[in-house]
Amino acid sequence: MIPAVPKERIRRAQLYVADATLCFWRRRGLPLPTNLLISFATGKELVVAVPHFSVSVVARGSGRSAVLSAAYRHCAKMDYEREARTIDYTRKQGLLHEEFVIPADAPEWLRTIIADRSIAGASEAFWNKVETFEKRSDAQLAKDVTIALPLELTAEQNIALVRDFVDRHITSKGMVADWVYHDAPGNPHVHLMT
Repeated sequence: MIPAVPKERIRRAQLYVADATLCFWRRRGLPLPTNLLISFATGKELVVAVPHFSVSVVARGSGRSAVLSAAYRHCAKMDYEREARTIDYTRKQGLLHEEFVIPADAPEWLRTIIADRSIAGASEAFWNKVETFEKRSDAQLAKDVTIALPLELTAEQNIALVRDFVDRHITSKGMVADWVYHDAPGNPHVHLMT
């Protein structure tokens, strides 16, 4: 059984998140989104984000494949070398932007396999290499992160926001970031595989 959390502790955590969100918007000189502006009886106004941030594991044991996941996210056609077949998601729509980012100190073998390729091609080569390297039937091939983005920001602002996140939390820790920005109407979001 999960122990109950005191209401005061929850309230303090909510206020902290709201204050951090308000600082984020003001630091960047962005207009406050009116649909997220909440006024308290005390007269204090806070911006409260309603984000979606989920992380799952792309694991072979659950029947998933890193190459299939990448092909779907990139809306691309990719060769899945492990099963000697081609996956085609070129009819899927909504891809607005894509990046395959490697750390500054990435090994030479990684730089070699992605050199002179498109972004989807670099993704295909990298995830096929991961699939080949991982032999176990229960291998964890990647982390799959989905992040909802603010509707109030332009696509360019959201892309800059994701680049900053990737730089601070992924590549600076020595990990690869394979991310795509899907601009579904009313639901801009990023899929990040690492």
